[in-house]
Amino acid sequence: MSADTINICLAADDNYAVCMGITILSVLKSASKEDKLAFYILENQISAKRKAEIDSLKKFREFDIFWIPLNPSDFKQCKVTQRGLTLTTYARFLISDTIPCSKVLYLDCDILARASLSPLFNTDLGDKLVGGVIDINIGPKYYKKHLGERVNHYLNAGVLLINNDLWRKYSIREWLFDYSGDNSSRLKYNDQDAINYVCAGRKHILPYEWNVMDTFYYPDLIERGSSREDIIRAALAPKIRHCKPFKKNYFGPNKEEYRLLMAESPWKDLIPQDDSGIKLYMLCLWNYFKVHNFFFFKKKFWRRVKSMGFLPLISNR
Repeated sequence: MSADTINICLAADDNYAVCMGITILSVLKSASKEDKLAFYILENQISAKRKAEIDSLKKFREFDIFWIPLNPSDFKQCKVTQRGLTLTTYARFLISDTIPCSKVLYLDCDILARASLSPLFNTDLGDKLVGGVIDINIGPKYYKKHLGERVNHYLNAGVLLINNDLWRKYSIREWLFDYSGDNSSRLKYNDQDAINYVCAGRKHILPYEWNVMDTFYYPDLIERGSSREDIIRAALAPKIRHCKPFKKNYFGPNKEEYRLLMAESPWKDLIPQDDSGIKLYMLCLWNYFKVHNFFFFKKKFWRRVKSMGFLPLISNR
């Protein structure tokens, strides 16, 4: 592989293969003319049909793709405590052993690329093990309690720039699996917690624009951090959006942009059909209430409504 190739890793099973395909398409459509792209897919029994559909994306732009099967036995010591995740979430632990590149950009399957990833990939990590964006959802109250004083910054693991050479040199894979095996049942964020613990002191903080999550649009959460203006600026012009418009009744920012991309893809028939009218509001209110009891009485709810609008807020729980 050429030294100037952007090496990108994604991991999925068949259930998330379509979402992964849209992420790949967003990277292709946002790339500059000079970008050379290689995708390494850590796959857990993705069907031949889905693989063929993803391969057909080459009609938009040429790229290299490598399918790397996962072995379930690799994760036998791990557990999943976070709703909606499977053991495939631990696949990123295997990147340094399965991808023979010096540096790899890992992306979750709920990523929408909106700019060339070349500046991100070419970030100089120096002696750092990993680069990522601070997760504003998870503050010191959580990670100091559960991960200890060793951790001073907590990264979101949805976008990670991984220094493969150093991961191999220091056997980070083994450390991650050992830590997860010993602690995953008590850690809320599983593999993300493990990466933040093991890589503590050796993390490169990336600008917020490279992983703009839905909570960037919640003013009361933004106010907790010391970089409020940087977060607001990133939310106005994200280079990477971390969002789920593939879900029914999602009304967060960039929904239409994502679904227009789906309409160009082999999966245009899978564009979710949102409910309308009173049924939509009742479903969204009920789902929101299950997570945020008595939200009507909370000041922060009304601050969020003022910032985001009522429907986008209750649909994005």
